[in-house]
Amino acid sequence: MRSTEKSRLTIVISGGMVQNVYTTLETDVEVAILDFDDNGERSDDERRELDEHLASVQSGQQPIY
Repeated sequence: MRSTEKSRLTIVISGGMVQNVYTTLETDVEVAILDFDDNGERSDDERRELDEHLASVQSGQQPIY
């Protein structure tokens, strides 16, 4: 990859599930999928933890899409 090109992360979703994740990055990268479509199956505590994690992501990471 040329240094002037943006790094890319591509997530393929089919049937509501992550099927593949691809990247042009040459270093390890952690990918977190926060799925809020749980059809009411999460407990209030699990939903609160997910909301807190999202708030942390929004304040500490740069949006790319």
